[in-house]
Amino acid sequence: MPVKVEAAIALQTLVSNQEQAKVYIRPFIRPVMQELLHVIKETENDDLTSVIQKMICEYNEEVAIIAIDMTQNLAEIFSKVLQSDEYEESEDKTVMALGILSTIDTILTVMEDHKEITQQLEGICLQVIGLVLQKPIIGTVLYCRKIPGKGSGG
Repeated sequence: MPVKVEAAIALQTLVSNQEQAKVYIRPFIRPVMQELLHVIKETENDDLTSVIQKMICEYNEEVAIIAIDMTQNLAEIFSKVLQSDEYEESEDKTVMALGILSTIDTILTVMEDHKEITQQLEGICLQVIGLVLQKPIIGTVLYCRKIPGKGSGG
């Protein structure tokens, strides 16, 4: 697994700096994103959430067709992190949970012009909000303020 984590981080650098690599990866974005989610689920490595966010922003049209599945997977990983025995003692788990929330936020932001996708994402996000209300996370106030019409931002 450590090799896959390093490969994912290298992929982010490659996509950021090499236009040809970006074009080459485009047709394979679905299996790439599925593998990234699998590696996150297995390793709970918070560095990989930024890789996924970069890929979402870079390939937003390709990601649109898998946004619901991705968000559902992220919600499951989030639930697993929150319910782990080490969660309350481990700052790494909190950082991971916040990284997942940030990734879900990125998906919502990128998909906001796709109303039919956004409607389905809202149901998944309500599940995540329910988890947060059951087991609060330090720092989630920042995410609540981003919700339109809520907090000081709306």
